[in-house]
Amino acid sequence: MGCEISAASRTGIIARSLAYGFLCRSLTRGYRVVTLRAMQNRIALRALTLLLVAQAAIALLRIAIVPLGFGVDEYWQFGVTRLMAAGCMRHAVGLPHAYNEQQSALGQAIRDTLLGRQVPPPYADPAHPEVSPCAYFWLHAKRGVAYYTWAALPIAVVNPVSDQLASFMSRTATLLLGLLMTVATYGITHELFPKRKLWAIGAAALAGFNQQLADLSTGTNADVGAACALGMLLWALACIHARGWSPFRTLAAALALLACFT
Repeated sequence: MGCEISAASRTGIIARSLAYGFLCRSLTRGYRVVTLRAMQNRIALRALTLLLVAQAAIALLRIAIVPLGFGVDEYWQFGVTRLMAAGCMRHAVGLPHAYNEQQSALGQAIRDTLLGRQVPPPYADPAHPEVSPCAYFWLHAKRGVAYYTWAALPIAVVNPVSDQLASFMSRTATLLLGLLMTVATYGITHELFPKRKLWAIGAAALAGFNQQLADLSTGTNADVGAACALGMLLWALACIHARGWSPFRTLAAALALLACFT
């Protein structure tokens, strides 16, 4: 009887040892997998950060080199941004928005071309500070209201006299949208192909160093706003597809869709 108990005990000990060994191996394997994925995520985020720094450095160099009005479709769109959008925001809060006479020749030419006249428009004339630019802004901006409001925000806050400084502000605001477009491209690819980190970095690089996007994102151009809004919408939809619905993801998709239509 004692021998039988001893044999059963040995069998139990062996079984428990095997189970413990299997559990340890499973936990070790799982820890290695989690550690590897965490390392891959860190490497991918570092690569994305380096990509964004390089994109921003090249873009700032282009902003400094390309003269005012020589960006893609910038001649007209800078006029809408500075003359109408920024003026509308300042007028809405009761701040003066009439333009100083000491403007650059190109800036004045932009205003003349935009309005088809050689005299200041009523809402930019120091003699008529009570006239609001908002009606003209809504008429000219059409579906670019969201972008022009974003690009004109720093101009409205600082109200620079120099057209060159105002152009730098609106171009920098546009550059931020270009950088966000690169991040959105990374996010879309990462959500759809979570195990393909290299694909996400490659897609972000293609977007960030695309010649056409680089030209648009270093000037005052509403097309960048449209591309960024669409990118954010696709990113939100990719998150919903990969992770399911949530109030935050639904709100993000709704706001991005609203930006697409404004």
